[in-house]
Amino acid sequence: MKSSKVKLVLSALVIVCLWGRTTAAQGREVGLLEQLKRADAQVRRNAARQIEEDRSFSVRAHGVELFSALSDSDDEVRAWIASALMERLVADPSLSAVMLQNSAALLKALSDPNDAVRELAVKIVYFIKPNPPSDFAGPLIQMLSDGKNSIRRSALAAMAEIRPVDPKVRMAILSLMSAEGELKGLAVRVLGEMRDADPQTVTALTIALKDKNQFVQSEAIKALARIGHPAASAQSALEILLRDTAVDEHVKKLAEQAIKAIQ
Repeated sequence: MKSSKVKLVLSALVIVCLWGRTTAAQGREVGLLEQLKRADAQVRRNAARQIEEDRSFSVRAHGVELFSALSDSDDEVRAWIASALMERLVADPSLSAVMLQNSAALLKALSDPNDAVRELAVKIVYFIKPNPPSDFAGPLIQMLSDGKNSIRRSALAAMAEIRPVDPKVRMAILSLMSAEGELKGLAVRVLGEMRDADPQTVTALTIALKDKNQFVQSEAIKALARIGHPAASAQSALEILLRDTAVDEHVKKLAEQAIKAIQ
């Protein structure tokens, strides 16, 4: 009997301690959000930085306030908040619902004048699960013309995640097939990741098999393999690679694997 009372007392103490910690954490979060509204930019920056660094800060409870801060006049505040949102989403994909509930603010962040904010916003779109909706297609397509290479790469990666495959996205990526080097190779890779069996896609990838850039050529082979049987029309072009003595052995191995995948 005495032992049971001790256990009940201990359980009650644990509950009180947890409640106290939760209340303190909630109070701290509210305080930081209040600081985000201050006129002093430095105060807002410090608050945004603390929110980014505090992994226990509840994005689920304060999503509206955080997304509102993405419209702050200060670049640093917006960057810290965007980083906080992205980091929490990576750690907890279920927060995708919060991101989609605030999609208007996220869409606006994709055209932010600050490079860091734009890049973080694109990464947020990329990590939305199960897949980002086609609402993001237009802004992401525009970002393919961004002056920063890493943002163009991130936009391509995010576009590959959109489901269902948006025809505008397909055409935008296919337009990059006239580019050269890394950008073209990344576009080819994205087409494979989309597993887009559209005849235009298969034709573009088959043409890319002849590219002199080995990165582009290898990515085209892997893309066709991912698409599988719907890319069967590319088999003869892949077989030509196998017979070409000038083709690298690694590329030939990829071609063999692709032929098996599309048969």
